Amino acid sequence: MNRPFQPPAAQPVRYPFTGNEMFVRNAWYVAAVGSEIGEAPTGRTVLGEPLVLYRTAAGEAVCLEGACPHRQYPLAQAWKEGDQLRCPYHGLRFGPDGRCTEIPSQAEIPPNCFLRRYPVLERWPWVWVWMGDPEHADPSLAPDAETTWLRDEASGFVAEPLPIAGRYPLLTENLLDLSHIPFLHQKGQGGGWARGTDWPEEQLDAASDGAWLRGTRVFELPRHDLPPEAGLSEPAELTLSLTYYPPTFFVGRLAYRALGAGDGARPEIRNIHAFTPVNARETIYHFASGRNFALGNGAVTAHYRERYRAVLEDDKAAAELIEPMVDRPGRRPDFVARADRSAIRGRRALQAMIDVESDC
Repeated sequence: MNRPFQPPAAQPVRYPFTGNEMFVRNAWYVAAVGSEIGEAPTGRTVLGEPLVLYRTAAGEAVCLEGACPHRQYPLAQAWKEGDQLRCPYHGLRFGPDGRCTEIPSQAEIPPNCFLRRYPVLERWPWVWVWMGDPEHADPSLAPDAETTWLRDEASGFVAEPLPIAGRYPLLTENLLDLSHIPFLHQKGQGGGWARGTDWPEEQLDAASDGAWLRGTRVFELPRHDLPPEAGLSEPAELTLSLTYYPPTFFVGRLAYRALGAGDGARPEIRNIHAFTPVNARETIYHFASGRNFALGNGAVTAHYRERYRAVLEDDKAAAELIEPMVDRPGRRPDFVARADRSAIRGRRALQAMIDVESDC
């Protein structure tokens, strides 16, 4: 059917949101793997803001504004004097609380010469920072109960942070619509997965306060993809659930059981995804995986490390291909498919969090 041509309406600058703001600031974000932060200053950018992180002599992680208030010199280049930072440009010195303790060219220190200090939380393998109002920095808002396996190195691994030249909603929505697995990941994780209408119906659940969203599917697998060390016979049932803690944290749970009688093995894998927005168009992908079988088995750990590295590289490639497409002038609005239910729920949850902060 032919329709009269109409120029498409311009898309919002901050796709996929309704306004120009795209970040939730009152939230915990992974700034680094804990082992990356030592006594020497380390620079990071989160939500477009430069940060500097380091450890005091007592081992406490500190996160401060990453640009000197005098001339914006990056303090990732600073040197340590005890637990204080000395700016290499004009020598201003700052304590771990962000207060300026010395200006070499003058005796007095004005009250507007300071660095913002960001609340820090060390949990599992990561150092987290709170980018919003410090008074709201509640450690309980960083999910904990489902990720305890990450505390035991024998049960899994932590991947190196993966930089992605794409905005973070492309990655959150990639996880919220797993129907991409048999296509995008067909050479790896998705090989042998059912396609299209063969997928079981997704069961949706959510916390009443919007703190989390969960989608669950149950698959019957003639052949599973677990290594022999998992001890599971075939055929098997896989319960695949993904819990989203907005704005950028996910816990994926893959729980297997044999469909045959008398097999008591219950292998389970938990995959942790944390997306850190660097700015409006760049993201760092933090990933860790834990399991309850073949503990301490280096070969099994290496198998999953390589497997998930390939999966993450697929997701990175997709996001980086989509990124330049979404803001092009006059593009058509997205077609919404039935499989987008979870992604739309996630988008609305993010938008609601942004709107609350914008109204404050």
